[in-house]
Amino acid sequence: MKLINLTPHRIDVFSETKETHIEPSGTIARVKENRKVLQHLDDIDADITEMQYSEVTNLPEPQPETNYIVSPLVLEHSPGRDDLLVPENLVRDGDGRIIGCRSFAKRILHCG
Repeated sequence: MKLINLTPHRIDVFSETKETHIEPSGTIARVKENRKVLQHLDDIDADITEMQYSEVTNLPEPQPETNYIVSPLVLEHSPGRDDLLVPENLVRDGDGRIIGCRSFAKRILHCG
């Protein structure tokens, strides 16, 4: 099975027996976003915005025996693709920063 990392970050995978590094491929799959300012908060000089997501860009066509590592947002906006993975079971350092994962998820399930 071939894994292609379509994120801008190296993915470190921690298992019981080894640590594997999956380098970025150089192509980043993204979801186009449009922002609309709804209100400005003068006291802290920040905006409240509304986000609208549209098409996924830079996502290759499915290939045999290949899975693509993408962001959760790309996965969520790519229905029907069973070749997309997101890091899960995240590993954090002592300061709470994500340093890797122990597994991958194929889809996001919404409760409710």
